[in-house]
Amino acid sequence: EFEFPAYFNFFVQRKRCTLIVDSDDAERNIRRVFSETLLGPAAFRRTDGEGVSYMEEDFDPDFPREAIPDFQKELKHFRIMPNGEELVLETLLKFCHFEVPGDGLERNLGVPPTKFVKGSSSNSVKSQDDYEECKPV
Repeated sequence: EFEFPAYFNFFVQRKRCTLIVDSDDAERNIRRVFSETLLGPAAFRRTDGEGVSYMEEDFDPDFPREAIPDFQKELKHFRIMPNGEELVLETLLKFCHFEVPGDGLERNLGVPPTKFVKGSSSNSVKSQDDYEECKPV
């Protein structure tokens, strides 16, 4: 469950949320689902001329076609941020991957990337800002 923390961090705290995942598949699945919940269905986001304004099966055949909203246009309106840039998934989320232990043993468990405390040789950390950034894979 990361949707609420991601939205809260972005829309309230104005920060990006870092997700630590254990595989490329996990990242790909999260990206697919989160992209749809944040940005809308992919069919309404396409810019290659293949996008659609609405899905025919979502409306009764008797529903007046002129009353069907243009979902592509409406969803794009909500993806435009105050600075004029279009919202993308990377604006809210950063992915880091567990590192596989280097001892040659096969395990299902990963090891979080090592983070070093900035400017210190001790392990005393006062806030998240004291850590070096995780490098996305």
